[in-house]
Amino acid sequence: MVRVRSLADTPVSCRLRTPFTVTQAVRTNYLGLAPRDIEPDPDHAIPIDIPTLGTAAVVLQLAAPTGADRVRGK
Repeated sequence: MVRVRSLADTPVSCRLRTPFTVTQAVRTNYLGLAPRDIEPDPDHAIPIDIPTLGTAAVVLQLAAPTGADRVRGK
């Protein structure tokens, strides 16, 4: 789970990126309740809308490492 907080006085949108392959992204609250799927952008970034002075949480399902990734230490 990735948790983000905004101190901006207006709603903001941000894009979450990770070096890992994300197979699913789900928007939720800090307790993991009321999940809803998020469609990644074409460049694989996860868009997150954060309300004014608010918080957001995103659960990322990561792809299992392949055999080659294990050898390289990923």
